[in-house]
Amino acid sequence: MEELHLRESVTNTLLPTVERHCSNLPCISCSTLAEIIQGKYKHLFSGFLVVDCRFPYEYSGGHIKGSVSLHTTDGLDKFFFHGGINDLFPCVQEQNIAVIFHCEFSSQRAPSAFHVIRNKDRTLNMEQYPRLLFPHMYILDGGYNSFYTQYKALCSPTSYTPMRDPRYSSEMKAALSLIHSQRRTSNRPLAPTPIKLVFVNEPTEP
Repeated sequence: MEELHLRESVTNTLLPTVERHCSNLPCISCSTLAEIIQGKYKHLFSGFLVVDCRFPYEYSGGHIKGSVSLHTTDGLDKFFFHGGINDLFPCVQEQNIAVIFHCEFSSQRAPSAFHVIRNKDRTLNMEQYPRLLFPHMYILDGGYNSFYTQYKALCSPTSYTPMRDPRYSSEMKAALSLIHSQRRTSNRPLAPTPIKLVFVNEPTEP
């Protein structure tokens, strides 16, 4: 996948951010997300969306209330740019929406999803730079692992299924096999050909 405009400034963000040495993407703490859910920042945004980038069995085993499960590039593209998001936010282009991505630890899958959306957004709005459909995107620091530890009451069901749960070893192997098989397509254009997420150099969370 061709990656464009990957360096995103963390200055001038509407939400308070935390520093992550492994990422230059804007990251928010679990406490900030909890405050968003509880309505503290509703004066800044017309709505918010939590995107869970984990595999389906992880999502089914416990997720942040109200989050949506999107773990492939195809799914992300269809949801954000082909009408899916309009079911939640009609007239999305006229709204100010905060989008928060996370995976188990927010170390690879969530940042990958962030780049997929931001790159496509930049490409679509290249002639209107710096305009973006989704300018307010963030990574949840620590991912579901940290959020569940601190805010179980905001998760449903109140449980946590790790990616490497031995009960789902076959599902994980199938997902990883799909990931690796798609790496050779990583240099294809972002659109219109749908491709799967490509995860690179992720020691703990493929």
